[in-house]
Amino acid sequence: MAQSMAETGQLKASKLLNDFQDISFLEIAAIVASSWLLIYVLRKILPYLAARGPSQLRLYLLGAVPIIRLCVLSGAALWIIPLIFNITFHNFLVIAGGASVAIGFAFKDYVSSIIAGVVAIFEKPYRPGDWVKIDGDYGEVRSVGMRSLEIVTPADDVVTIPHDRLWSNNILNANDGAKT
Repeated sequence: MAQSMAETGQLKASKLLNDFQDISFLEIAAIVASSWLLIYVLRKILPYLAARGPSQLRLYLLGAVPIIRLCVLSGAALWIIPLIFNITFHNFLVIAGGASVAIGFAFKDYVSSIIAGVVAIFEKPYRPGDWVKIDGDYGEVRSVGMRSLEIVTPADDVVTIPHDRLWSNNILNANDGAKT
């Protein structure tokens, strides 16, 4: 009995991919081509409309280009995945587990920067107006955000430094909040 349940579980989770002859490569190619074409057209039309519209609209339209591209690519991926994979509950768990690990590794540095940003807000190793040197970058702190801080160098360059450098580098603060 226990062996047959184990075999059934293996059978349910074993067929992750659809059979090769069942995959519609023509449909996948059409989805990829239409997604690419839609992104190409939007990348041409939105800047064109932004250049001819009011300045406030320009900022929104140009900022929308990467978001729309992400939505189109996500939609295409969600459309293609069921064509290639045999989505059952067991297979979904396998795919979700693998995707969770991949997403965890992808966002590891970003989450580390946010946690370091929270630590920086409470510890205050630097404040706007301080002159700091972090890992060879020297300048005046212009702003402190959740993920990073911006410094302006003496050459008037803006350098964005992720807060996760707090974990591994020394911070030299020339004036520590005092007026210079």
